[in-house]
Formats: sequence, C-alpha cells, structure tokens
Amino acid sequence: MSRMFSATTEAEVTPTISTSAYAAADQLGGLQTLTSVCPDRGDGSVTLASVSVVDIDDNGAEIDLFFYTDSPTVASSDNAAANVADGEQLKCRGHVTITAGSYKAMSANSVGCVKNAGLQVQGDDNGNVYVLAVIREAATYSTTSSLTFYYNFYQDM
Repeated sequence: MSRMFSATTEAEVTPTISTSAYAAADQLGGLQTLTSVCPDRGDGSVTLASVSVVDIDDNGAEIDLFFYTDSPTVASSDNAAANVADGEQLKCRGHVTITAGSYKAMSANSVGCVKNAGLQVQGDDNGNVYVLAVIREAATYSTTSSLTFYYNFYQDM
C-alpha cells in the first residue's frame, strides 16, 4: 500500500545555543517546537521529507534530532548531557541524524542535509511536533544563533 501526500509544510528554528564548548551527547539548544506543522490537530500526521541545518561557524558536527508527538519534560538544558526520563521518552517517535559527512562547506560556513528522511510523526492537539537536538561530537559556536534548522514535511492524506 502506498501513502498519499498532499501539500508540504516548512518550519524554521534558530535555537539559542551556548558559545561555550559542547561535549559529545550534550543537548544543543532548548526543546524545539515546530508550530502547527500537522494540519489535523491531534489526529493527523506528517512525514519528514528533509531537514537541513545552516552552520555559520562551519563546525559540521554530527547532530541527532529526536522527534516527539507531545512536549516531553526534558531534565537537561542546553550544553549539558541530554536527559529525558524513560516515561517521557515514550513520546519519541524516532530520530534523524545529520552526519558529519552530510555537510557541504563554503569558505566560512556549511549546510548539512538529510534528504528523504521518511519519518512519520503525529502532532499534539495543536498540530505541534517537538524536536530535541543532541550533538554527537565536541564543537564550539561563535554566537548564540550560529545554527538554523529547516524542517520540510509532507502532509499525510
């Protein structure tokens, strides 16, 4: 059985991040809210088509993105070891990894991209999807807005 898709939805997030050094497995920014990306609030779902990150510092660090159907209580904070309790992690519907090898660099910045991700996620009662970013290697960013994430979703029919 094939799935049918209609329109696409894009969400852009520039998380506030630290300018102090990150260690592997640190939370990267706060919990991201992708507002109203699901058209059928509470009942609908979307499929992640692609995700890109623009890194103005050209770190090109591997980042895991964990997708949640409801806002989890996150015990950690930016630039600390990522920590989501077992019961809260049950809200997670999957993850996508922006690998170090997926970045393409310019002279002073880079863009990492995951195409054809195919991760299906249901939104909460407001149509929101939540994302927690976890860095997988040491990196230091020059500004608190050095990263911008772009999420593209297909609306499932």
